Amino acid sequence: MRLGWWECASRLAEAAVAAGAVDVQGAISLEARSITGKLSALKSALESARPPSQIIVPALQWAQSPDSVFLNVKFSHKMDAPATLDVVVDQVEFTNRTLRLRASKERKAFELDLALFGAIDPERSTWTLGSVGRITVTLAKQLADDGASASPKGASEGASEGASKGVKWGGLLAPGAPRPKGAQMHLWWDRQKEFEAALEKLEDDGEDEEPEKAPKKSGKKASKKAKKKAKKKAEKDKAASAAAAGGEEEEENGFLGEALRAINAEAKDALAKIDAEAKRRRAEIDAEARERRQDSEAQLAEERRVHAAALGAKRQAAKEAEVAEANKAVREAKLQGNKAGYQTREAPGPWAGKEGSHAPVLHLERAPKTDQQNNAPKTGSTPAAKAPPGGSGFEAALAQAQASEEASEEVPEEAPEEEAPQEEAGVLAMATVGHGMAKDHWIDLLWVEDEAGTVLGAKRFPAPSDAPGAAPGRPVLQVPVPPGARTVTAMASCNLHGVWASAPAQVNGVAALGEREEL
Repeated sequence: MRLGWWECASRLAEAAVAAGAVDVQGAISLEARSITGKLSALKSALESARPPSQIIVPALQWAQSPDSVFLNVKFSHKMDAPATLDVVVDQVEFTNRTLRLRASKERKAFELDLALFGAIDPERSTWTLGSVGRITVTLAKQLADDGASASPKGASEGASEGASKGVKWGGLLAPGAPRPKGAQMHLWWDRQKEFEAALEKLEDDGEDEEPEKAPKKSGKKASKKAKKKAKKKAEKDKAASAAAAGGEEEEENGFLGEALRAINAEAKDALAKIDAEAKRRRAEIDAEARERRQDSEAQLAEERRVHAAALGAKRQAAKEAEVAEANKAVREAKLQGNKAGYQTREAPGPWAGKEGSHAPVLHLERAPKTDQQNNAPKTGSTPAAKAPPGGSGFEAALAQAQASEEASEEVPEEAPEEEAPQEEAGVLAMATVGHGMAKDHWIDLLWVEDEAGTVLGAKRFPAPSDAPGAAPGRPVLQVPVPPGARTVTAMASCNLHGVWASAPAQVNGVAALGEREEL
């Protein structure tokens, strides 16, 4: 991979995986990260070598004190636009009259060139890079004691060249110097307020000392200075008068403010009342919606109950009809057996050789625990239907045997009931016949009876259909054995070979669930 032999590397990787090498994936991933890092470094180097695609004159704010000028430079074209972060400062150069700043990030370059209003001391001028895309520059003004002129030709009269206390610049740029193209330059008001008093005192001191330094000036020039000083004093007196008038205005504003506060308080109270009324109305609507929902749920529950009752009655009628049919079939089969005799595995009678496929097999096993409340098996099987009043246990047993066939019918949802205490049920008897089910030869009836001949459960099997996809039902019957029964016997009726009986099975001592006794 390092040499670029990719096809060779691919085949080696396939061979390593086939040989069962477990660490080949890790090695490939490690080498891939290394190659990716080198490509990223190469790309960055190429980007850095290309000329900048955008040159921006950064926006700035400036302020001054008697001895310094402060610049707040933002790496953005506007002061209110987002700044470019992580900028690299390439150059900050101070000369006696200029400032040169160069910074960059990727292909974006920032360039600022300023021709300054006055002279500065490059040795004492400094800069500091901020953390939010800004740079702060402090320009040390060159004062008279530093051996240089404090202001250029054409500076304002307030900039005294011989003062060692400081000097006030008339602006940031030198008179006649071009403004950087596209540059946004503003006064740094928050910083400038700190030095307003010092700069004003500096101007006043300069005006007071000027007559002493030049006593021989013409009367015209002295008169001009006096007028300027008088004008300034008049402006101060005017400001004082305005402050006094402002007191009266402030008092008037106080009355207006009090009235405004009263209006706001009334509006606040009105809004509070509206909010309270809205909450009350919302609560009424919610209560009404809950009542309607409860009524709808109660109506739906009643409809489900009625539907369930109707469906239960329909099922009960179908069960009773089926039980009657099964009872009739059992009576006919018993009559036939009483006349012709019952065949068994040990005594097949005239059907010797057919006992293996015709004699029923009986399994007994302990039933699962049931719910005392509704007598339903804990395992989730369908509960046995109760026998109709006046009926025998045969009807209930038959209903239990047919419960699985009805599980697929749709029933309304009912609320879950609390779990009731469990108790152990009796014994289950399962009768099966290893008989084939053909449309001209099949087991048409299967039942289980106790030692007294009482039928515990029965199931009829119609003639199998030869329609495509039709599957004959398996001759299987499962019924519960009632308490008190000592023995049970499985009986099967073949449409061609008569009635067959299994050997009686003892009910007492049946093993637990899962440990069957086969007879």
